[in-house]
Amino acid sequence: MLHLKTGMKQPCLWFFWTMATTLGWVLVVYPAINLRSLSISSWQMLPTTTWTLFLSTIVLGLFVGIFQYLILRYYVPVSLEWVLISAFSYAIGSALAFLLSCLWVGASWPDAFSGSGTTLLFMPLNLTMVIGGTITGLIQAYTVKRKYTFMFQTQPKRKMLLWVLANVASWGVGFFAAGYGWAAGLPVSLQSGAAGLMIGAMTGLVFLVLLEQKPAN
Repeated sequence: MLHLKTGMKQPCLWFFWTMATTLGWVLVVYPAINLRSLSISSWQMLPTTTWTLFLSTIVLGLFVGIFQYLILRYYVPVSLEWVLISAFSYAIGSALAFLLSCLWVGASWPDAFSGSGTTLLFMPLNLTMVIGGTITGLIQAYTVKRKYTFMFQTQPKRKMLLWVLANVASWGVGFFAAGYGWAAGLPVSLQSGAAGLMIGAMTGLVFLVLLEQKPAN
C-alpha cells in the first residue's frame, strides 16, 4: 500500500478533497447552470456560448485545482501542475461537451437551429455535464499518468478507466443534484455546490482506491 506523507487517516483526505471540490463549485458557479435557460435558435450562437463556457470553467477549474492542491500536498508528492491540469481539463471538457451535445441535437433534429424562432433548444445541461465529465476525466487521467506515479503506476489502463468512469458517474449525479437544488429554489451557487459535492465525494473515493494500490517494485 502506498504510504501517505503524513500520519493522518485516509478518510481525512477524502473529506478534505470533497470539501475542496465543493468549495470551488460554490465560489465559481458551473456556467452551464447559469446558462440552463438559454434558448439557442441558431448555429451562430454556439461560438459565443462555447467561449463563455471555456472561460468560466477554466476559472472554476483553477479554484478547484488550487483547493485540491493545498490539501494534496500534505499527503502525496504533487506540484502546482495539478492546478493547471484541473483548469484546462474543466475548460476543454465542458466547452467540447457543449459543442458535441449541440451537434448531436442538430443532427437528430435538423430544424433545431434553423433560426426561424419556431424551434428552440434550451441549454443541454444534462448532456454537457455527462460528456463534460467524460472528457474531463480522460484529460486528467492522461496528464496525471504522465506527471505523477502515485495514481497510475501499476495497471495504468485499468486505473485510468476507473478514474474516467468515476468522473462520468459523478458529473451525471451532479447534474441531478443541481436539478434538485433548482427545483427547491436554492441560489445558483448552492445548486452548483450540490453538483460539486457529488463530484468531490465520488471522485474522492476513487482517488483513495487508486492510492491504495501497491506500487511496482
